[in-house]
Amino acid sequence: MNLFFKYASWKVNTLFGVLLTVLFIQSYFISREQVYLLFVLYGIAFVSFLLLYKFEPKNLFKLGLLARVMLLFSIPNLSDDYFRFLWDGTLVGSGLNPFMYLPEDVLSQLSGLNDPSLTANLYNNLNSKPYFSVYPPINQWIFWLAASVSSVKWGVVIIKASVVLGEVGVFWTLKQLTKRFSIDANKIALYWLNPLVIIELCGNAHLDGIMVMFFLLSTLYFAKVKDTEGSTYFAFAALSKLFSLMFFPLVLLKLSMKRGVKVLLIVGVTIVLCFSPFIDLNGIGNMGSSLDLYFQRFEFNASIYYLVNSAGTLLVGYNPISVVGPGLAILSTLLILIVSYLYRFRNRLAMYTGFLLINAIYLFFSPIVHPWYLVMLVAFSVLSNYRFAIAWSGMVVLSYWAYGNSGFNENFILISIEYLVVFGFLLVDLRSHFTFKKLKAGLGIYS
Repeated sequence: MNLFFKYASWKVNTLFGVLLTVLFIQSYFISREQVYLLFVLYGIAFVSFLLLYKFEPKNLFKLGLLARVMLLFSIPNLSDDYFRFLWDGTLVGSGLNPFMYLPEDVLSQLSGLNDPSLTANLYNNLNSKPYFSVYPPINQWIFWLAASVSSVKWGVVIIKASVVLGEVGVFWTLKQLTKRFSIDANKIALYWLNPLVIIELCGNAHLDGIMVMFFLLSTLYFAKVKDTEGSTYFAFAALSKLFSLMFFPLVLLKLSMKRGVKVLLIVGVTIVLCFSPFIDLNGIGNMGSSLDLYFQRFEFNASIYYLVNSAGTLLVGYNPISVVGPGLAILSTLLILIVSYLYRFRNRLAMYTGFLLINAIYLFFSPIVHPWYLVMLVAFSVLSNYRFAIAWSGMVVLSYWAYGNSGFNENFILISIEYLVVFGFLLVDLRSHFTFKKLKAGLGIYS
């Protein structure tokens, strides 16, 4: 038996060494145009992660933290969103409201206030020049701090440092939740060592992990019947990424009328107060219009949306995105409300399966599914028995094929393979939780 544990420990060290090496090479030396190499490296990283999870590594926190800190000084190579992050931070630092000005409207003004070469570099690399900012206040404060150093490289380091701190918060919160609900703590590795989470957050500087931290903290404090703290953290989650508001109906339905009113007031007041430095009816309208245009003009790595849109194109002879996008958004909202209603009386652990299904509905009906959008879904997998999100985190790398060509060109065969695997795992998950016996017992998919 001792020999086995020594062997298992050796295997863990080897697998983690492979994972760390691959993450380092991918983040420091590979561009998203090198898709074949990217696929191979990500595949090796993902297999190493699955085997690591199987061997239940000790010192889990230290392993994941090392992988994240190692990527602090890499420049994001799979996404150029960080230019917009620093651009918004430059606006805030210059006293300009990022929800009020298009980049082209303030370029000359910013050049007069800041380093002209830096400002021009940010502007030239923006991927969303025709749109107002859509990033809520907590993001804007981080962007402002990052832009204050007047260096793209060090600005990125500051953003990533914020992400790593948020990730530490996620780990701590998942630790508390697994303990509270008697879940195997090793399941945290599904999030903490997942290559998708590490690459997209700590490699590509996306701030979704901060939203995950605040949202999980809110559920932890609601479970402790500490509504003031829970409400505040929920508001912070919304102030990090607005889409977290889709979980609010289920949160409210789990509470009594008295608690629900209190939570609604605290969340509303906190959001208004934090938005107050940016509050302007035109600015809020601009943010909303940018979000609306974003979902009516852009398509990427979608599933149900692509099927419906293709059928619509055959019927009307042109791309009906302006109709299909809003239509599916309405349908997904109705489904989210139905799931929220069905889960209102389930126990608090089952609630995380409800959150997972709500998140999945949103993504399945969305016209845009970037890889980092799956981070919240992966976190919910730690607290549920569904595994399709983990499979999805392994397959979503196929979406990067679109950047490996001249221009932008998606490969619908690869997208089909991705979603066949995802929906296959989802069906297996549903079959294991949705049986006739459980249906009679009133559990169904709620478990």
